[in-house]
Amino acid sequence: MNQKINHYIDGLFGRLPQSREAEELREELLANLNDRYEDELARGAGEEEAFQRAIESLGDLSEALGELPGAGPVYAAPPQAAAHRQNFLPWVLAALAVAAALVAGAALFGFASYRRAASVGQQTVSVPGSVSVPVPPSGSSAPPQSTSGTLSGLAAEGEYAPAEVSALEVEVSFENVTIALWDGEAIKVEVQFHGPAQLAPALSFRQGTLRVASPKNVILNPLDPPRGEVTVFVPQGVELPPAAVSTTSGNVRVTGVQAGLLAVSSTSGGLRATDLTVSELSASSTSGDMAVTLASAARAAALSSTSGSLTFSGDCESLALGTTSGNVDAAGSFAKEAEIGSLSGNMGIQGSGGALTAHTTSGSVELAGEFESVDFQSTSGNLQAELGMPTSDCRFQTTSGGLWLTLPQNSGFALRYSTTSGQVSNAFTGHSGKGKGTDTYGAGGPLLEISTTSGSVSISQK
Repeated sequence: MNQKINHYIDGLFGRLPQSREAEELREELLANLNDRYEDELARGAGEEEAFQRAIESLGDLSEALGELPGAGPVYAAPPQAAAHRQNFLPWVLAALAVAAALVAGAALFGFASYRRAASVGQQTVSVPGSVSVPVPPSGSSAPPQSTSGTLSGLAAEGEYAPAEVSALEVEVSFENVTIALWDGEAIKVEVQFHGPAQLAPALSFRQGTLRVASPKNVILNPLDPPRGEVTVFVPQGVELPPAAVSTTSGNVRVTGVQAGLLAVSSTSGGLRATDLTVSELSASSTSGDMAVTLASAARAAALSSTSGSLTFSGDCESLALGTTSGNVDAAGSFAKEAEIGSLSGNMGIQGSGGALTAHTTSGSVELAGEFESVDFQSTSGNLQAELGMPTSDCRFQTTSGGLWLTLPQNSGFALRYSTTSGQVSNAFTGHSGKGKGTDTYGAGGPLLEISTTSGSVSISQK
């Protein structure tokens, strides 16, 4: 069975609500495509040509897919154009669903008084108690959002008084999202879009919530997805209202913004936030990279990704960074606690603060800074740490990874170790041993508890 055909079918059905009819149609199309593909190979066609001819044999699927239970607007590019497109976009983009909003919770809802206003160019429409609809000015080529056909350019635009906006919600698919400062006095939203007009994100303003959202349950051809950009301009000196931004594959960029609560989620898109002032930040992605730089201390920040890398720089009371296979780099002051982990990615941590927890399976870790306590766990990953003298007990645990700790001259500490075949050496006392044992330097003090199976352990002086 051809893997490319599987990806193609997954792309068509990935965002369709599950139903018996959808599964039956999916299996039928998959079988037909594979049969046609094998027939074309038997006639002497190459693999790419056989795939193209098989896709062309389907014809226009829009009507059949659109009749399935729960299907929304359907966009299936002409099979000839899709099959002959050479620069295939990543197949996974169309099959992945929009990630759920993270921790915005009830803070984004239930706000009182509001005013509706939306504008394009110089025209403004104000309709109390209803959803705003962008209206193009005279002579403008920007169509209303309900226009059918292909749209390329401005799909919607609106300006809103900051005092009237209580929450911002952006839930889009392929569109990139940018939140940045500008010199205007209003919160301004622009939606640029290229693709079928009925699939353009809609802009609305209701009960204080400013919302940009793509149509739900849209079936897209993964070879020819639409493109777009959502830009939110925030006035200088104005705090962004509580905001939740989610995308399927679009990237999110935030620059110079002040915010109380910001939640970002994406499937394959990444996040880049620079010069950010925020009280609470929460961001997640499946495969996208994330890079955050704080301009001032935050109360809490949490970033997570499956395979994307994480980079964080700034001060906050508590920090949580987690990825499966991506690398992690963190620098800053973490007043209360920091928990940083990766399954197989490497980690670099530099900073200071209270309790630090770092864990990895096979990734290596480089650690530098002054922390009240350190809790490190690893299977085969190595740890190289140059630390200030902890003031509380610490634990370092690994199976086969090595541990190299460098500490400053101090008044004393207690060492408790357990190892099977790994060697333990303590430069402060000259002690060396295996198995289980204890070693006390000076007047004793914080406990360094170290356990390993086969990894070596070295404690040296700065």
